[in-house]
Amino acid sequence: MNKKIKNIIIANDAEAFEFIINNIKDEAQRIEKINKEHFLSSRFLFWEGDDKIVVTPFPIEDALLNQAKKIGYKNIENWYPSKIAISLSEAILKDNVLLEKLKKTINDNRGIILSPYSFTGHFSSLVDYLREDGLKFYVDQEPLKNSEWLVTYLGSKLGFRTEIQKIKSMGGKIPTPEFFVCRDIKEIIDAVAWFYQKRLSCVAKVFSGEGGWGVMMVKKNDYNSESDLRKKIKLELTGDSLWNYGPYIVEELITSKQNNERSPSLEVFINNKTAKITYTCNQMVDSYGRFIGILMGKNCLDINTESKICKIAKAVGKRYSELGYRGFFDIDFIMSKKGITYPIETNVRRTGGTHVFDLTRHLFGNKWQNKTVALSSDSFHYGKNILSARNILEKLSEINFPMKGEKKGVVVVAVDSHQPVFALVIFATTKKEVMKVYSKLTDIYNKDNLNV
Repeated sequence: MNKKIKNIIIANDAEAFEFIINNIKDEAQRIEKINKEHFLSSRFLFWEGDDKIVVTPFPIEDALLNQAKKIGYKNIENWYPSKIAISLSEAILKDNVLLEKLKKTINDNRGIILSPYSFTGHFSSLVDYLREDGLKFYVDQEPLKNSEWLVTYLGSKLGFRTEIQKIKSMGGKIPTPEFFVCRDIKEIIDAVAWFYQKRLSCVAKVFSGEGGWGVMMVKKNDYNSESDLRKKIKLELTGDSLWNYGPYIVEELITSKQNNERSPSLEVFINNKTAKITYTCNQMVDSYGRFIGILMGKNCLDINTESKICKIAKAVGKRYSELGYRGFFDIDFIMSKKGITYPIETNVRRTGGTHVFDLTRHLFGNKWQNKTVALSSDSFHYGKNILSARNILEKLSEINFPMKGEKKGVVVVAVDSHQPVFALVIFATTKKEVMKVYSKLTDIYNKDNLNV
């Protein structure tokens, strides 16, 4: 690779959730979770622009790399360690060949940026090792010195709510639901019962879940009595090892509007000068509140809704910056039936929308908001038989981007090698047209599913 490299992407997705993954007692379930996070790391091929190296836990299939080159990424390479468990950063440090390639690339490209999914302890060790070797580079996701602990603290359910309460105590107007902090399962059950007695539904959350994992919805109409509730909740909590470690949050379940703006979100980037909102979007969630994908672009959010969430994000970004955090974070919101916008979670890392935003910006330029709508899904199930990326792209030939020579269609961003699932982004000029393309995608696989 002779051209200048601007970025080295470290796709340490699974590494960010090492603690909760390692505490899954069932080995098959633990391996399944690791494989899922590793599969999703292929999305990071679309972070930033061109002129980059993407280090992933495993080789990205040639078909996906070729697809990226066809849509304008001319100077990209995919590197990967020879062995991998959960931690990609640790695997890089143990792979002398890969490590030497990284060191040479950093040395040959002045001003190069290391971009991790999350600033973890393992990634910090990788950064320290490289700097001790005299290498000069910038990390775009690095808290100020002695502030690394903020990644875990602010990314936790408790840390986020604590800081929101501090912002409110200083005059910030941020709506929050009623909540309790619980130390153990007994306190979770007692808090859930308190909401039930008030005829309110609630939600229990572990301190650091992900993608709906570690979230338990408790809907008041699902139980015949308080004793019935206590019995069933105890059974569910004790049956999942994820609930073995506190603290926990139990808060009122906000019933959302049944419209296109039930769960908006946005991403913020903090550097030494400012906290800048990079994008706003609508989250797609199922009836259990589990994250499916996002919708961003033209007319995807009402102007008033966007104004509300951006105002809250600026206050949160200011607070995080003062604490010493630097890098990316997002805030997820829920819009109540009364139109109140509640911030419910922050993810102190890059997120499931980062690749969508960067890919959209790459294809449509900095004024992409006026040109396109992007719909993403990280979990499109296509049947029973696992297909290669090449086969999937061939089957989607009539709707692949650019579709019929126009700047619309499907970009496949990751393919799972362990189950029949792939991740994608669909582009079109309107929300209605995006859904038409999605319908064509479904038709292609539904027809085939009849024969498998």
